[in-house]
Amino acid sequence: MRVKASAVALACVLASVAYAGPDTITYQGSLLNHLGGPVSNGTYQMQFKIFDAATGGTNRWEETDNVQVTRALFSTILGDDTALGGLFLTYPDLWLEVTVDVDRSGTFEGDEVFSPRQNLAGVPWACPRLEPNAESPNLVGGHSGNYVTTGAHGATIGGGGDSGLPNRVTDDWGTVGGGFDNQAGDDDGTTSDAMGATVAGGVVNAASGILASVGGGWHNEATSFAATIGGGALNHAEGLCATVGGGEGNDATGIHATVGGGQYNNATSEAATVAGGYGNYCWADYATIGGGYIHYATSPYATVGGGMLNSATSECATIAGGRQNSAAGAFSAVAGGRQNAADGEYSFAAGRRANAHHNGSFVLTDSTDDGFSSVRDDALRVRFNGGATFVVNNDEWVRFWETAGHLIDTSANGAHLTVGGAWTDGSDRNAKENFAAHHNMELQSRGAVDSPHGTRRPGFLCFIWLGTRRPTYCCTGRQWRRTGRHPRALPDRPGEGNTNLRPAATDRHVAGAGVCPASAQCRFGIKTRCA
Repeated sequence: MRVKASAVALACVLASVAYAGPDTITYQGSLLNHLGGPVSNGTYQMQFKIFDAATGGTNRWEETDNVQVTRALFSTILGDDTALGGLFLTYPDLWLEVTVDVDRSGTFEGDEVFSPRQNLAGVPWACPRLEPNAESPNLVGGHSGNYVTTGAHGATIGGGGDSGLPNRVTDDWGTVGGGFDNQAGDDDGTTSDAMGATVAGGVVNAASGILASVGGGWHNEATSFAATIGGGALNHAEGLCATVGGGEGNDATGIHATVGGGQYNNATSEAATVAGGYGNYCWADYATIGGGYIHYATSPYATVGGGMLNSATSECATIAGGRQNSAAGAFSAVAGGRQNAADGEYSFAAGRRANAHHNGSFVLTDSTDDGFSSVRDDALRVRFNGGATFVVNNDEWVRFWETAGHLIDTSANGAHLTVGGAWTDGSDRNAKENFAAHHNMELQSRGAVDSPHGTRRPGFLCFIWLGTRRPTYCCTGRQWRRTGRHPRALPDRPGEGNTNLRPAATDRHVAGAGVCPASAQCRFGIKTRCA
């Protein structure tokens, strides 16, 4: 007879029975009245028996529980009072019989047995348990030890867990996808202060901030609002909206700070970023380290691109890469290389052991292992022991390089500066124009013939002879002045009208001489100066 049972329908299918380990299973269902509506909310006594046959057979296990029914839904754990033990391993075909004290009289009556029995053969692979509550039911799968903190609602545990290492959700709408020993929520006794936290999987991960998330990995913790860890191991995202992509032992503790990956990197200030690498430290707002090994960006907006052991320690200082470089001046830059320092504001250093200590100084060096430093503000200092070549207009050039006694060479027809300091202009007949015949005297009057012998002065006239004899006279203001022994007859000068000119012992007027250009020189056979 099922008089009472016919008035109350027990809706329970195999999918709502979940295997939770060797000792317990989770059982859930609904109690509906004969009209299909929910029974009254309250506690109902239920008796569960497991038989080895669909009808008759032997009772292999039984347990009685007081079960809370809310809006017709209920959930209970079978085996929490009487362990199931190895029941499912011993008997491959088992059947569950349920009796409900529908009238709540305190005794089970024959017409309160629900039938038919439910087959439990597939129980080990059944679905999660449903935990009804007044707000939103919780769904818990996996190991029987997995749980949702009392009072939390809308929580989900997809599976996983292990004996002594359960997955757990401690705050509203939290989620653990799988793995074991993972926690969504802060477990501080209040279920609403870390809502929406998510751990997708992995082992010993915790998302304890509101909307915090851990994708997987091992021993990762996202502890602040919307903090995120993608995976890896031993990572911490502690700042508001901070992110650690992965890697090991990374910390993003500043607001909106980011560590992309790598190992033992730290982004501790607002919007600080370490993309990867090892042992890098961004300790200032908006500072950035691209990667590499043990770098420091310790002032706002400072940047280290990569390399090894570089430090950008002043505002907007930048090091592109290299090794053991320092940018300590505001807005300073080191392009790369090794052991360079840009200490002055707006300074720049590149190469090896280039030191831009002064404001606005630029220091460029070669590979020589020797310090080379700026000497004053706003100055360029360059050391290239292999020389330097500057090319302009595609093919014109100047080269600084000591070779063949030259210090500076140019593309201008061989013009060069010697090591001794003498400048030699280029001479190329093919580059000259307007050739014409000239007499020596005319060239002399135009200042075309120079000599270290004597100096012309403004208004002076010089008598020049380039023949075989040495003149011993020069003239001033068109007057001959004796400069040596008594004058002798001068040989003829080819091409000139005045031949055999013989100056007297006293000054005489000499016609036809040109005017000496100022500050030029006369060429004499002896060292005679026009005075």
